[in-house]
Amino acid sequence: MDKNILFKVDTTMEKEDYKKFLYIAAFRRDYKTFLLMLGLAVCGSFMMASAGISMNAWKFALFSVLLFSLGFAAICLRIELRYRQQVKADSRRLFGGWTHISFYNTHLKAEADMEAGKSKRDYGKFYKLIESKSYYIFYYSSNAATVLRKEDLPKGKEEAFRTFILDKFKGRYKKI
Repeated sequence: MDKNILFKVDTTMEKEDYKKFLYIAAFRRDYKTFLLMLGLAVCGSFMMASAGISMNAWKFALFSVLLFSLGFAAICLRIELRYRQQVKADSRRLFGGWTHISFYNTHLKAEADMEAGKSKRDYGKFYKLIESKSYYIFYYSSNAATVLRKEDLPKGKEEAFRTFILDKFKGRYKKI
């Protein structure tokens, strides 16, 4: 074992982890999704009002909530379809395979059982880190990420890992 490794984590992604990740990425990563949905719902209500439909404040609010709910349901349906498609295909064998992540002082190295090769990335080159109740999500870019399950962290070192990772991701960390 390399003596420069500060933390070594072997983590995996199960089907349920992937589903939770998709919902986090869609709704919890930032507030812009909800603001966009709300804005579109209000615009849709304005369009209905300007189209000659008699509106009062109560109907306007009702249509806005209805359109917001419809948008929310559409995004949830898209997530569920994407999840089922990935589970059905799973050509990369995403589920059940292990990823070995070694954390050094300046970078991390990741190696997946299912994929050839290793990757190395400096902490400063990551886009963002999101911490949820069960996961650390390391975003390489706005659309590419690695999920580390907290349950896979070395026992007794969870707080030391969290302190280390918070220091490395200053300004790019978000807890949800």
